[in-house]
Amino acid sequence: MLLAAPATEAITLLKNQDLPELVRESKRAVLGTVSSVRYGFDERRLHSTWVTLQVEEALYGDSLPQIGETLTIKMYGSPEPLEDGSRLFLDGTPRYAVGEAYLLLLIGESEWGFTNTAGLFQGAFRLDASGGVIGVTASDPI
Repeated sequence: MLLAAPATEAITLLKNQDLPELVRESKRAVLGTVSSVRYGFDERRLHSTWVTLQVEEALYGDSLPQIGETLTIKMYGSPEPLEDGSRLFLDGTPRYAVGEAYLLLLIGESEWGFTNTAGLFQGAFRLDASGGVIGVTASDPI
């Protein structure tokens, strides 16, 4: 007898938020250029992504580095398979590219050290060379 498992789909429900809502939800904001992106397991063996930015401007919030220093944020999930072949990624979570500049509206950090941008991809703005915002979408690596 052959058993077939039903197909599963990942669903993320996002509330469309405007800029004032995203700013209210965020606890800190930073402008910086991504210097590294690393995927792996954290100390609890949870899928994690670490994004390190070279800070160009700390806009508001506590515990932000000075201009020229780095800020590393840890997000839950990994869009890339890890060493054991597993992959866990929350649809709508921003993806970052090394060398790209971003304005990030960051929510508070969880007790396990995870954070993300307000409204998931909605609080991550990729910037062009002149500092203008390049549109972002949930499906594009930003």
